[in-house]
Amino acid sequence: MPRKKRFFETGFRLKKAEKDALRAQGFHVYDRRDNGKDSTIEPSVAVDFLGTLVTNFPIRFPKKGPNAFTVWKGDAYLKACNAERVYRVDELKGKRRKGGKR
Repeated sequence: MPRKKRFFETGFRLKKAEKDALRAQGFHVYDRRDNGKDSTIEPSVAVDFLGTLVTNFPIRFPKKGPNAFTVWKGDAYLKACNAERVYRVDELKGKRRKGGKR
């Protein structure tokens, strides 16, 4: 059975060492940009930063053209991927919390 796609989102920047530690655990780390009515997902954001996105699946970005390395309508993209939002990093792997609940 394929692994359930999950994502965790912060409202702040992670330090490089924190991102590297998450990547070492097999996670993928991206940034979100506030784009007015919507948000984008990008490998790195300097201006209009919205938050950090950590996923248990890779995001494939266009490599050429005006939309290179940008996923527009980030929320819609995550929904289309059937990605489940989690509220702690350890939930990205699907580990059980105390009390037996996922």
